[in-house]
Amino acid sequence: MKNSVITIIYFFIGIICIILLNQSSFYPGFIVKALIMPVLMILFLKNLNPLKYLLHSFMFAGLFFSWAGDVVLEFSKNNGK
Repeated sequence: MKNSVITIIYFFIGIICIILLNQSSFYPGFIVKALIMPVLMILFLKNLNPLKYLLHSFMFAGLFFSWAGDVVLEFSKNNGK
């Protein structure tokens, strides 16, 4: 049940992100885009208790660095305006 709630939250954040990224305001779209990957990381951790394989650790690290890259790219994209 907990995973389905997180999955629904992830789905709605994705829909809101698609809608807000087409708008001209920066902060609402940025906040929603920055929430997508942490929710996905929570869903990943909920499905794999605990991280006992090295591949799971690499997958989580990849999700984390993907999130960090998204945040950095959003800041660098907005500084050019």
